[in-house]
Amino acid sequence: PSSGSSGSSGSSGSSSGGRKDALVVDSSLVTNNVDKNTDISIFDDVPKEHWANEYIESLFKKGIVSGVSANEYSPDANVTREEFVKLLVLALELNTTGDNAPFKDVDQNDWYAKYVNVAFNSDVINGISDEEFGTGMNIIRQDIAVMVANALKVIDYQFADGGELTFSDSEGIDSYAVDAVRLLKNAGILNGDENNRFNPKENASRAEAAKIIYMISRK
Repeated sequence: PSSGSSGSSGSSGSSSGGRKDALVVDSSLVTNNVDKNTDISIFDDVPKEHWANEYIESLFKKGIVSGVSANEYSPDANVTREEFVKLLVLALELNTTGDNAPFKDVDQNDWYAKYVNVAFNSDVINGISDEEFGTGMNIIRQDIAVMVANALKVIDYQFADGGELTFSDSEGIDSYAVDAVRLLKNAGILNGDENNRFNPKENASRAEAAKIIYMISRK
């Protein structure tokens, strides 16, 4: 793998919006006040009929995700690289310790540093270069696939052997991400859109990132 083997590459690509396909994440620091046992919708913008409601509310009740305000989740907003790393570390309960990650754009006094350090020491992530993690950049779908595949290997998830990539845009997946996308697709963890496209360079939405986190989170 290249220096991007756990999420290199960048922030280009249009928002993936509310597609019901591969990914779903959340990562705000705002605490929601709603009773976690309530039967009503927790977030006003994610009603019960929203395709991602089950994923978002389940993760909220586990303390893995939160809203952008007390009553809003902002499901169609983009997810940054450090936000997704936080979700991944929390969902899989990763706790590898070691030296601080050697990225100049990771402020060790900021909220995300401990999650980036754990993920780096667990071999879940690299950076967009040897010296940059890509803090503040929107995460793209192929980079999510690589991070998730790496994280699942850390917890000894047993991927099925074989399988092929059958997305209609598979040729657009960068070489460092091809194997990760294949593994997750064949494991049923991610899918393509209604046109069987993976859209590897598109940004992932917060609604999309709850689905994949929900699917891989520890019970």
